[in-house]
Amino acid sequence: MDLIQGLLKLVYYAIGFGYSLIIAGLLIWRTHEYLYLKFHEGKSIGWRSSITGLVERGLYTGALLANFPAFVAIWLTLKSVAHWERFKADAESERQKSGAKPETIIEDATAKFNSYFVGTGLSIAYGFTGALVTKLFINCQCISAIVVMAALAGAHLLLNRHIYRKAMDEKIKKKDATQLTLGDE
Repeated sequence: MDLIQGLLKLVYYAIGFGYSLIIAGLLIWRTHEYLYLKFHEGKSIGWRSSITGLVERGLYTGALLANFPAFVAIWLTLKSVAHWERFKADAESERQKSGAKPETIIEDATAKFNSYFVGTGLSIAYGFTGALVTKLFINCQCISAIVVMAALAGAHLLLNRHIYRKAMDEKIKKKDATQLTLGDE
């Protein structure tokens, strides 16, 4: 392999990892902001989850490029078990503090857990896509690589639009219900 081919291969790896780390990070951040609107009124969800996602996507992309896809299953299993216990503990703590009905607390815990899985699923999709795009570029299938990147980003933007609409509808219903309750007093 001559110097030019080696440099091109390096560029292709940079594109694949850049897509799965940077582009995905920007889009997934917005998804999480929309999904957690109900739970964190006016607050950002925090930088820790974005760092975790960044590391995950890098690990997924690297594992797939190294032909070790089983890593994704192992990581997801460990992560899910740890998070489920935290969600259950948070739900119980919230129930004790607020005195809310158990079904409301369970509904919120389930919604948070599902939101967590949406982010994880997106990280896996971007990790796979980063690896696939790298391989496509290396095999001189540049148009296919660009189409794949655009397709995933486009689908994700549509998902974000849908989630945002649902979050705003929920917020409006909550506001209307609060106003009705206040009006009854």
